[in-house]
Parts: sequence; C-alpha cells; structure tokens
Amino acid sequence: EKIIIEKFQNERFVKNFPVMKNYLYKMILKSLGSYYSDSNNENEVKNEVTYIEILYKKGLFFNSKKILMKSLKTAYRTDNFPLLLELLRWKKNLIIGGVFEENQYINLEEACKEEQDIIKKIKNLSDYRTLAYLARSLIVGNNPHIKESNTRTELLNILKHPLLQSEKRALSYPSIMTYYHTLATVNDSLNRSTESLAYRKGLISLMENHPEKIKDNITNYVVALYNILGTCLNMKKYAELENYINKLRLLEKTHQTRISKNNRMNIVLGSLFYELRIFFDRGEFSRLSQKLPELEKELKNFSAMIIKSDELYFYYLLAYGYFGAGKFEESLMWNNKILNDKSSHKENKLYNTSKILNLILHYELGNWDLLEYLTESLYRDFKKSDDTREAEKVLIDLLKQLPDISNIPEQENLFKQTLNFLRMESQPVSSINKKDEPKGPDKIQNNFENIAEIDLEDWLESKINGKKFADKEREKYLTSLKIQDKFT
Repeated sequence: EKIIIEKFQNERFVKNFPVMKNYLYKMILKSLGSYYSDSNNENEVKNEVTYIEILYKKGLFFNSKKILMKSLKTAYRTDNFPLLLELLRWKKNLIIGGVFEENQYINLEEACKEEQDIIKKIKNLSDYRTLAYLARSLIVGNNPHIKESNTRTELLNILKHPLLQSEKRALSYPSIMTYYHTLATVNDSLNRSTESLAYRKGLISLMENHPEKIKDNITNYVVALYNILGTCLNMKKYAELENYINKLRLLEKTHQTRISKNNRMNIVLGSLFYELRIFFDRGEFSRLSQKLPELEKELKNFSAMIIKSDELYFYYLLAYGYFGAGKFEESLMWNNKILNDKSSHKENKLYNTSKILNLILHYELGNWDLLEYLTESLYRDFKKSDDTREAEKVLIDLLKQLPDISNIPEQENLFKQTLNFLRMESQPVSSINKKDEPKGPDKIQNNFENIAEIDLEDWLESKINGKKFADKEREKYLTSLKIQDKFT
C-alpha cells in the first residue's frame, strides 16, 4: 500500500484510499462470484434460488415453479439439504399462491413432510459427523477434554456407538459415507488394518455404485482412493495397491475437465508416491530409478501448490531412491535440500534420518575428511537429543572409526560387530499383543510419514558380503515371499 500511495500521490483516489481499496475488493469478489457461479451443481442451484425469488416477487409464479421443480431434482440428487430446505420454503409459497394443482392442503401437508424428512436427515448426518470429528480429535491428539483419558478406550467406545453398528442407521448418502470413513479411520488408528481395509473398500464401492455422486464431488472419491492406498501399502497388498493407483490415474483421464488443480496434484503425486513405495518394498531400485526423473518433473510442476512438509518428504523419497540405485551424487543433492531447509528441523524424524543418510552417502563417496567432521558433529547433537535411537548412535560410532582402519578384514569385522549389536537391539522385548493399541497423535497425520527409513542392517550386510544394497533389498523381499508361501 505504501508503494502504491507514493507512486500515485497526485491522483484523486489516494485521498480516499481505504474507500477505494474496499470498492476494489468487493469488485474482485463479485467477479470471482460470477466466474464460479456455474462451476458446480451447488452454485447453479444457489443461482436458481435467486431467480425463483425474483420471479415470485414479480408475480411470475408459473415461471418460478418451472425453475423450482428443476432445482429440487438437482438438490435431491446431490443431497444438498440446506438448499432443499430453502427450495421447499419457496414451494410452500407457490402452493399458497395457487400454482400447484390438486388440493392445496394436501400439497402443503406433503411439502411439510418433505421438510421434516430433510430435517431428520440433517440431524442424522450431524450426528455421524460429530462422531467423525471426535475420532479425529482423539487420533491427532488435539482434544483438550480427553488429555488424561485412555485414548484407546475412547476410540473403542466410538466403535460401540449405536450409529456405527449398521449402515442402515445412516439415512442418506453423505451419512453412509461418513459411517464408512469413521469406521475405517478408527480401526486404522487401532492398528486393525484388516477391518480398516474392509470399510475403505465399502466406501469406494458405495461411490462407484453412484457414479453421478463422483461427478458431483470428485474430491471425496480422490480422498477415498488416496486413503486406501496407505492401508494397502501397510498391509503389503501390492496387487490391490496397483489396482487403486490405476483407478486414481484413470480418474484424471475420464474427468479431466472437472478435476481441480489441487485434485490433479494429489492424483499425480499421490499415485507416483505409492508406485515408488512398491518399488522400495520389493527392492526394485532399477525400476524405481527410471521413475525418479518423472517425480522430479512433477514436483517442479506443482512447486507453487505443494505444502512444505510434503515437499520435504518427497525430497527424501528421491534421496533414498537414488541411494538404493547406487547414484550417490544425485542422492546427496536431494538429501542436502532437506538438511539446508530450516523448516525440516521441525520434522524431527525426517531430519534425523536425513542426517544419518548424509553420513552413509559421504562414506560411499569416500569423503573421509568430511565424514570425520560430520560424525563428530552429529554425535554431539544426538547426545543432547532425547529422540536419538541406539541404532543411530551405534552407526555413528562405526563411521567414526572407519577412516582410521585401512585393513579390509578389520573393516569387515567392525561391520559384523555393529550388525550383531543392531540385531540384538531389534529383538522384541515383550510378547504383549499390541493389536488394539492406537497409534500416537504424531504417527498417522498423513501418508507421507510412511517413508521407508534406511535399513541399516541390510546396508551393513551388503558391505560385509560385497553386494549392492539394492540386490540385498531385492533378495530380502524374495525370501519373504518364500516364507509367506510356506505358511499359506
């Protein structure tokens, strides 16, 4: 504002700058309102409510009725309850005006019944949404009333709520959607992946059985697909995961004109993210490295839209992908983007993992002088931190010693000692069944937190056996398949 006033100080509008600014603001809003007025069914019906009122006030009741009946069909199809109540109010006005045939009292009685039915559905939907909001507040840990309570118990109580005992209690499509979504989210937070997956599938089937609903609100379908991708990945159901990735990508082609920029970003980056995660889990780093340039390109395309925390996790995806493919220079470049970004310091888990990857990369690149400095610095940082795991401290200790050991057998012996220690540390310390324990508030915030961490044991084994890390990861995956086949 200061620059504008200085530049146009001799113009008349500067004397009334606040008035002119307010006028401009309203004109911009009017212009945007006009631009988006027919962008979806809801806006279209809102416009038609205005037309109904204008025509009614002019005494053009039959014209008003014609628009009203068309609008009622659209509002019922899209389950737009607030607009339905408004339209039913005008329907009653027109009945009183004598526009509708048959008995006026019967027509009014039927309109009132319609209104009561809509009010009942609004109450039902509100009750389901209240349950969903309560569950979310427990899961993300921002409910001030339940800080001292047992979160697991509260979540189990939600599952016992009468409204969640049967889909038949949901009186409308939005209520059924909320029913499935709430059950999937709560079961997921309790680590009940099988139950969660079943409800997520139920939600997607519901949507696909009502394709007109998908057209009316594509975002809901995108979110439902995106959520099931995370559940399939956690359960290692790769065939189903690939199926839902294809559905997500197909959506962009079949609904191209209806998809917003934000939805397109979620489709493109989300499908790439999960496709790369499949390659990670299967140890297919050669296929993965072919896809990484595509991710780089799309990150650049959506750079103005993507939120910083998600962007940082994508950087790590690129860094870890190139590391697994043995392209250490490329990996270091992307890893440095995380370390040099101050906002990454807030993401403790990601930041610490990136610092560990940084040490391993400099070891692989043979940057011994720099490695010595980095290990000393990181050891001091981790010593002060409560978040540092024992495995990370052990790895730092290993990398501190390596530059001083030139003898290959001694290096191998040091790798073996470190590996044995890590294996001892990773042994389960309790046989308690943790199936029903909820994930903590910071563990299920979004799917990007499921980034693969560095498998330190496999990296150490690859050094001991003289194998590539990618080969070791692939070998581990194929071994897990043989074990799975044996038991099934």
